[in-house]
Amino acid sequence: MRLDTITRMERFIQDSLLSSPQIPLGVNIVRLAADYDTEGIAAMARSIVVRYVGSDASTIREVPLVLRRTLTFELTHSAQSYLSQSGHDFAVQMCAGAQLTLSNSTPMNTGAQVVLPFYLSNERFEGLTDSTHYVYVQTWQCQVEELFPAPAIDPCVMRGNCSFLFPSYAISNVLPGDVLYTNVLYAPVLPPPAGEDYDPALCGVEVIGDDLFFTKNKSEMFLKDWMNYTLITTNTFDTTGELLKVNIYNESGDFVKWYFAANCGNRRVIQIAGDMPNSANNLGGLWRSPVDQVGNVITSTGPETLRAVNQAKNGYGYVSVPATLVFEDPADPDTETSQVQYGTVHPTIEGVMKEVDGVQYYRIGSTRIGLAWIRTIDFTIIKYDPRVPCEEDQISDDGIPPGEGTPGKIDSCD
Repeated sequence: MRLDTITRMERFIQDSLLSSPQIPLGVNIVRLAADYDTEGIAAMARSIVVRYVGSDASTIREVPLVLRRTLTFELTHSAQSYLSQSGHDFAVQMCAGAQLTLSNSTPMNTGAQVVLPFYLSNERFEGLTDSTHYVYVQTWQCQVEELFPAPAIDPCVMRGNCSFLFPSYAISNVLPGDVLYTNVLYAPVLPPPAGEDYDPALCGVEVIGDDLFFTKNKSEMFLKDWMNYTLITTNTFDTTGELLKVNIYNESGDFVKWYFAANCGNRRVIQIAGDMPNSANNLGGLWRSPVDQVGNVITSTGPETLRAVNQAKNGYGYVSVPATLVFEDPADPDTETSQVQYGTVHPTIEGVMKEVDGVQYYRIGSTRIGLAWIRTIDFTIIKYDPRVPCEEDQISDDGIPPGEGTPGKIDSCD
């Protein structure tokens, strides 16, 4: 049903009576919602008032589920006695004319599927008003059906768990100074005084002008002209597993220095919710009982493996330049464009690319112009790589500040 289905049905009844040869000329046919004592019919010698009064709903247990509604409308016929003309006779003739007009009629273009056309379910004498108006009320009904929407079922639903596909409400943008390790965001840690250990809680930087300053001490600069440098994780951690070693490279690709970074407030680009508890051989945990083994508790159950389904793999990435344009169609010089800012996270489909005039583009979503294309050099795909190998790489004592590199394994496999 549409938002205006009831209104359109009332107007269908009103227009049918207005154009019917069974209804005499001079009868006012109106749509009102008040009762006959207060709706002003005393000002009209002859009138028919159309109103919707309610409906009964039931669900038909079929596949798919069907909602069946019985819509009820009332027609209030009113005629006033005048000189030798009887209001009673005129009112009952209007009732008969409405029955001949509306019976078996089906409203069109109302947004509802009518399965039972209009039929008269009740007719009664309502009373005689002080102004000698004879009032009769007819109850008309029709039935409509509506299918409950059935969304397309993703194959992961059949497997029993889709949570690994969707991020939760927590989606963090990549801020200047952040680096990604798996999907975890690490920000520079404020260096401690000499002789003291790093505190991972003192992490975070802010942009002031073209420079980055530590959030916990804004008088201390972390990196001047941060847009001229590239921060790359070494994928190595200290012995606590909280401090990540990150290298800084200049525009020429030369190593500048390294620093410690930590995760501030459990920030992640995408917080993945849930997991897939079933193994690859038991997707969805489906079980069957062979006909010849029904009743045998040992052999009557077993895992049912679903066939592999080839489908596009969703991914995410972020804008890795201060600002850039995205294009509805980069091959069209008159295409619609929009600007995206550094660190904004956009969904993408892995492997989908386009090349125009030697420039490669990724397909991304959630832009102001909807689906769009962005240059690959301006967009970094987020990789969810595990922390392996856990037992080999270590931080070496290179003697370079800020931490001189405390030896230890990169990150535990716990």
